[in-house]
Amino acid sequence: MLQGGNQQSLQPASSATADYVNNSTTGSTSNFQMGLEAEAMAFMISLKKGLHSSVVAQQIQSVVRFTDLITEYPLPIIANSTLLKLADVFRDCNNNFVRYWIVSVFEEVKGELLKVLNQEELIRRISAVLGSNDPIARSLALRMFGHMAEILSDRTDLHHLIEKNLLTCIEGYERESCVVAIEQICSSSKQFASQILPQIEILLNDIKSPPQAKLSLIRVLRHMHSDVDTVNRTFKLCSESLLRAHPTTPFILAIIDTLTQLAQNSVFIGQDTFKLLFNIFELDGRKKVKIACLNSITKLSKNLSDTYTLDFPFDMLSKFLNNSPFDSIKICILKLLASLSYSPFNVKQCFNFSDKNNIIHTVELLLFYQKLEISDFSFEIMINAVRHSNQNEQVLEPLLKNLSRAFCFSIPYRVRNNDNLFFIKKICEYLVRFIKSFPGYASLITKTLLSEIGNICTSISSNQISQQQEFLRSSNLYFSKCLLKISSHCPNVLVHHLTAIYETAATTNLPDEIIVNLYEVIFHVLYINRHKNFNNEFSQTNIKALVESKRYWCLYLLAKNSMFYNHFSLSESILNIIKDKVEEEATSFYLKSLSLWASAENLLFTNYLKMQEVVFIENDVLQDCLQMFDQATMLLKASGVSNSGFQQLYFGQRRLFIDSILNLTLHLANFNEPRNTATSNAVFQHQSQVFISLSDKLNDMINSFFDIDMESAKTLELQALACRVIAKAISTILVDHSISSKANTTFQTFSKSVEMYHSTLDPLFVQCQHILKSLESFDPNKPYNKSVLIHQLIMAILKAGAPVPQFFFNFTPNTAPKLEIEINNTHNIFSKPVTAILGQGLVIKFSGYITQQRKQATAHQRKVKSVCLTIEKKLISSSTASQTDGNLTTTTNDFEGVQKFTIPVVEQSFQMKCLCHFKSEGKYQLAIRTQMVDENDCYIWWTSNLAVSDVNSLTSYGSDEKRHISIVVDVKPFPPTANRLTL
Repeated sequence: MLQGGNQQSLQPASSATADYVNNSTTGSTSNFQMGLEAEAMAFMISLKKGLHSSVVAQQIQSVVRFTDLITEYPLPIIANSTLLKLADVFRDCNNNFVRYWIVSVFEEVKGELLKVLNQEELIRRISAVLGSNDPIARSLALRMFGHMAEILSDRTDLHHLIEKNLLTCIEGYERESCVVAIEQICSSSKQFASQILPQIEILLNDIKSPPQAKLSLIRVLRHMHSDVDTVNRTFKLCSESLLRAHPTTPFILAIIDTLTQLAQNSVFIGQDTFKLLFNIFELDGRKKVKIACLNSITKLSKNLSDTYTLDFPFDMLSKFLNNSPFDSIKICILKLLASLSYSPFNVKQCFNFSDKNNIIHTVELLLFYQKLEISDFSFEIMINAVRHSNQNEQVLEPLLKNLSRAFCFSIPYRVRNNDNLFFIKKICEYLVRFIKSFPGYASLITKTLLSEIGNICTSISSNQISQQQEFLRSSNLYFSKCLLKISSHCPNVLVHHLTAIYETAATTNLPDEIIVNLYEVIFHVLYINRHKNFNNEFSQTNIKALVESKRYWCLYLLAKNSMFYNHFSLSESILNIIKDKVEEEATSFYLKSLSLWASAENLLFTNYLKMQEVVFIENDVLQDCLQMFDQATMLLKASGVSNSGFQQLYFGQRRLFIDSILNLTLHLANFNEPRNTATSNAVFQHQSQVFISLSDKLNDMINSFFDIDMESAKTLELQALACRVIAKAISTILVDHSISSKANTTFQTFSKSVEMYHSTLDPLFVQCQHILKSLESFDPNKPYNKSVLIHQLIMAILKAGAPVPQFFFNFTPNTAPKLEIEINNTHNIFSKPVTAILGQGLVIKFSGYITQQRKQATAHQRKVKSVCLTIEKKLISSSTASQTDGNLTTTTNDFEGVQKFTIPVVEQSFQMKCLCHFKSEGKYQLAIRTQMVDENDCYIWWTSNLAVSDVNSLTSYGSDEKRHISIVVDVKPFPPTANRLTL
């Protein structure tokens, strides 16, 4: 990980260096600001001409464009002069229409008011309008003060002026503007909120105050949370005086909303607010009031952290769930229960499964409710309740059975009595959550899903309208994806339903995506359960039917997905069928390369699967596989597939892995037992280091591709783990001095990260765990046949297989950084050495942006949080002075230092300027490396697809030489000054 980042302080080599940096930076910044101010002033002068026009339309046009001026040039001098000028026009203008548009400008740019230097003058010019005899002008001035609330929080004189206006205004629109201004100022000034509360209380209790004005004043009370006394006084005013004096629906709703927001900001009245809301809910018969109370209670239960101290009347809620004729009230109650069900403490305290009168049994009955929204909330509550419950199995088993039956009933019901895909999606989400916690019910759910997929296929006909057909096809797609997610949580259960899945997948009118999803379930189940003889179980008639119907794209997807789960025999047979069915030669080359690769992997797999009694690896098989890998790589390059960097790297790593195994077996054959010589130790220690290097390269692939998905990263980590296991086995069994401590540390790191992605059932991971446990109990003093042990260990890893990372078929990178480097205000830094002065250094400016293509809506888009820059300085040749021969050049290769920076990425762009100083004269090589950090800070990703203008060779992947930019710097001595020459 990079450390320091932008927090690292650069120490100048001398005072001259510091002066140079400060002067250059300050000069460039001041020049830029001066140019920006000149543009803004020219723009403002043109707008001021329109302000003085006698035509009102031109005046308004100029006023509106002041918004663009302030937003495009956010400089304090521009904001100050512009807003003061608009305040002048607001004061001196006699046209309220122009004043209205000035108020709208202040509303849009109120965030820039803090930049005004003469705030006192600005307030004075607006205050002059409050003394006008025109009530409309006064109303607009009050609106203006509302938008200026940030700079009026401490102005008590204006507070008194607005307070006086509230008590004396007559016109309704002026009173409304005054209330709006009061609300905005109260939100930013606690002092004003406490000061204005008595006057608001007087107006609310005054029978002469209009009802609409009282409603507006009630909404102001939500900001009265400045101190305890103000909060208690406000709560008492609302709960006692206003509720009794104004029982109409608008007032009750306003009071409920005000008390809710007040309780969110003042938690000490939370319990009293809960009791009041439940009391209103129980006693008030109006549906709107009941719904408002329930929504407010739900909002408070989410925001208050101490909900366990609150007393919820579940008996009353259960009664309303049973007896209320309104579905909307039932939905609100279920929303409240759903928010509570996510807390294990609330579930254990509130939901008593053994009590037949408990509310959870009322919710259980609503699982079969005809309104799907109520049914969805019931599913959510029940799943959370049984997951967090501490009840015994005898109590939970009836609930779980009823829940599974409700799922089986709801799936076909939603298809036949609904045309909204939202409810299909929700039931699939609840299914996956339920099976993840209770995999024992996966068998029943799988049967229901397969049956429904088949029924939908038979019900789709040409007589139906296209909209209904689209709904049925989309429902089928959701069900197939749901089945695929279920298989990832409980593959051992689905192994008994493979025949039914085969039959469902053989349905003639299934879309390609559903067929692929169903077969992916088969692939995953067979892989996890280690059913290796796949061709005997797979129905060849399905493949023949797809070939006869010329669904070659579907066949390609099947071949691709079979590679993800180590079924290379199937992918080989499919690719051999479709590789000659394409028109373009490049595509044919690509399919042939995949076919050869699948053949090589299948040869490894099937050969060692048959050798149950053979204890030695056949070198001929390994050599044949290497030849196939070479041919596949050659065809892949010939295909010209865009962005095949990951594919070529992965091909290369697999070839190196097989080649390393071949070399190891050859060394084992050359040394006879016993192997205690120094030569054998050195040879096998080197072989162990080879596999450790392979592991590092596989991990490095993860950090080289920013858009790699976590499943692909997990696959590469598993293969890296296998390399580490082989390295540890060699060092433990064949080498006297052990390097097992390093292997142990690496294994622990990898196992934790692998287990994060639910891979503990992966055959390769299980095999590696088993081998490591065996190595821990290995006794070197016992008379083992060490060659046989190594051969058996490698064969066990080869039998586990090597699934293909899903990122292998991702042809287009979604994220790419573009970097531009400027040194001493010049871009021409690659064609010739950059000249630097000793003691002054170089000012390097990095600027760039991140191009990121959007993925599918279902895919997670990883975001770039920051860019890490590393500058390595290496002295290539040094120049020293000689009395006889002048300057002498000495060739060297001294590593001088490293500078590291972390640049935050803001709106997909980044920029930084730094100083690079040197210790001596001579030629230096600067190696600039760039990395990206994602939003989780879990990886630092190499920007191996770095694109720099002037350097076209930096777009390839993987190679360490291509991960950095090399710049040659010629450091020359500081030139003598005129005074020194005279001396």
